Amino acid sequence: MFTMRSMIPLFICSCVFLAGCSSRELSRSRAKQMIIDAKKLPQDVTIELSENKILGQQDTTVEQMLASPSWKYLSLLKEKGLIEIKPGEPEKRRDDPFVRTIPVAFVTLTDNGRKYVSAKTRNGVQVKVCELHFGEVTGIVTTEKQATVEYTVKLANATPFAMSASQALDTAQYCSSGKVAPDRATFTLYDDGWRIDQ
Repeated sequence: MFTMRSMIPLFICSCVFLAGCSSRELSRSRAKQMIIDAKKLPQDVTIELSENKILGQQDTTVEQMLASPSWKYLSLLKEKGLIEIKPGEPEKRRDDPFVRTIPVAFVTLTDNGRKYVSAKTRNGVQVKVCELHFGEVTGIVTTEKQATVEYTVKLANATPFAMSASQALDTAQYCSSGKVAPDRATFTLYDDGWRIDQ
């Protein structure tokens, strides 16, 4: 006949057994959290924007320079009030006697544009275009000591910098919300549980 006293050792053994099993099993929720922690998601997706002098083609004006396809992005940012473009004094190239003048302009961020700055660089700034978020775990393949976790990441919260880039490149919207991409991570089982391989 079982008594409470005789059930205590059985209960303790069961707990130890279950704890051992759970540490050896890599669940989807555990894998998701470990990937988020390792990749520091969500994280900002950025592009570099030069905040200095820009030069155009010879014998053109700053207006003609900004109307050209190569500078369309800057023109769109200016229209959205994210940057200012101020003409400078045209320059002459001393190394080429056939070039008469080169248009010069100076690019600076407005207060509205500076809201999206994430870091300063040597030549300008890194501006946020969107965020990279964890999507979902799509599959886990495990062996005795290894696991491969397939998952998705998605882009979200596009900023005006991303939208202007899409228009300038005439492509599908860059950083469009909901855009999903596959990825994978590998894990190794240690004596204290699963660890993600860096």
